[in-house]
Amino acid sequence: MTVPEYWSALASGGGAVVQWGEVLDRINVFPVADGDTGANLVASFAPLLGDPLESGELRRELLLAARGNSGNIASQFFAGLVAEPRVEGLGRGIARGRELAWSAVPEPQQGTMLSVFDGLDEQLGAAGRSLADGSMAGVLDSLAQVVRRTPDQLPILAEAGVVDAGALGMFIFFEQFLCALGSGTEAYPSVAQRFGDLLEVQPGARLSAETGFCIDAVVRTGESGTESLAHLGALGSSAVVHAHQGLVKIHLHAEDLQSVQRALAGAGEVVRFASDDLSEQTREFTDRHTHGSIHVVTDAAGSLTADDAARLGVTLLSSYVLCDGASTPESRMVSGDLYAAMLRGARVSTSQASLQERHDIFSRLNGAHERLVYVTVGSAFSGIHEVASAWQRTEDSADRMCVIDSGAASGKLGLSVLATAEFARSGTAANANANANANADADADADAVIDFARRAVICADELIFLDRLKYLAASGRLSKTAAFFGEALRLKPIVTPAADGARKVGTVRSRRDQLLFAWKRLASLPPVSGHYLVLLQYTDNESWLRAEVAEEVSVRLPGARVLVRPMSLTSGAHMGPGTWAMAYLGLTADGLPVSAQGPVAKGGA
Repeated sequence: MTVPEYWSALASGGGAVVQWGEVLDRINVFPVADGDTGANLVASFAPLLGDPLESGELRRELLLAARGNSGNIASQFFAGLVAEPRVEGLGRGIARGRELAWSAVPEPQQGTMLSVFDGLDEQLGAAGRSLADGSMAGVLDSLAQVVRRTPDQLPILAEAGVVDAGALGMFIFFEQFLCALGSGTEAYPSVAQRFGDLLEVQPGARLSAETGFCIDAVVRTGESGTESLAHLGALGSSAVVHAHQGLVKIHLHAEDLQSVQRALAGAGEVVRFASDDLSEQTREFTDRHTHGSIHVVTDAAGSLTADDAARLGVTLLSSYVLCDGASTPESRMVSGDLYAAMLRGARVSTSQASLQERHDIFSRLNGAHERLVYVTVGSAFSGIHEVASAWQRTEDSADRMCVIDSGAASGKLGLSVLATAEFARSGTAANANANANANADADADADAVIDFARRAVICADELIFLDRLKYLAASGRLSKTAAFFGEALRLKPIVTPAADGARKVGTVRSRRDQLLFAWKRLASLPPVSGHYLVLLQYTDNESWLRAEVAEEVSVRLPGARVLVRPMSLTSGAHMGPGTWAMAYLGLTADGLPVSAQGPVAKGGA
């Protein structure tokens, strides 16, 4: 078989799902409220984002990559789709893919991505219209209605006030896929415009807990069918079983992990096996949807991970890292891959999300929350703050979104937001508000959170220790002449982010000198009645940072809460391998940010 003629369209669809992965995670309540549909679809579609593969090989790679209920069902659809590698055969491929997807699930249900496959087959399947028939607007409108009807078909979606995450994921995929195949210039409603009122779990939604394990496995049986493993569906629920060229992929939810492992081993060679604890996943998902009085938003440039954001209920807005010609949202990129590429001399740069993408996200968030606080990366480092402020002035007539210029990036931004989000979820915001009383309302709580965020971005500080200057020069942030002399002299600058840009606060020649500088800074910090938060960030030096820095910080700053995280990739892409950083923020016994000069006055920002 040949490489599908529509490979670039497949890549466009897969890339769109990557961009919306976080939203899909946030609304994933069916079949289990475990918040991983986005992550599973991103992982499952990874083969579509690499080098072109011929249809048979692509089907095998999709089978191996498939994760979760959604990814495994989708991989079956694509197995049928890519069996027709010519554009003129797409209708037959869609019809075959729909058939395979439905047959892979023992108890298929409407209101899921299966309904989207039905709608796609009805519109473009073997007996449907051709892509050459004209406008795709009608096709997309029809598919969007299929997705909007999913809460009417599944009660848990109606309870949560969201559409089905898998159905939305496939709509997002096919919207880009079909637009990439078309030749028109039509403008379509954005995803936020189509589904804005159904893209956030509603406060107070009753989401059931789950026990057992989510299992994904691949078994080599030497058989072409799934008969030898069909009985595994009886070991659990949400089973999806399918086969290709002697490999059988099994996904199911089961209480007894060891029984499933034994059954798989008895059926053939277990090629891959992975399991997730559903009780832990559903508990974390429920916790992240315990809404406070205000929703916190920030940029992924702040060195918070996707796990941090999920735990705290924070929305991270990604910029993009361009590496070896591929553009990836920073929150979805593997840091080790970036630094390995930089060490081998790959061209690396960064770019912001498009204006339309930002506006879509602002509209979605504004429609889902009564109040928002968006703590942006410093305006000296990007134009994101002005974009958000301009949108707020013209589109936010209810004045729901407060936009704060952090004057920072990396750990200083991340630490400020982490402290703000924890404060917002602590239930103590009203007590912290000077004007609050026993009957303080949500607005008073939200104002207290906004005031906290403004204090935090002033009080937090950070030291960034660069190892090499050549990466700053390559990114255009430093002249090549300055970098040449700095490299020749083995200079290692120490900088701190500030409202007017990065400021150099020192220069050393060795890692030992970097540590001495850090210890001197810690020794100069004033005592606080509460404790210090310290955020250590690594690039390609995680083991060293944990072993030699994190433990020493705990000794030199008793009572500190020390966190270790990867440096934001938009920062790392400019500063390069070997860089590390230390951000810190003092808190009073009342939990309020404190600066080196003492507590900041209310509204001080």
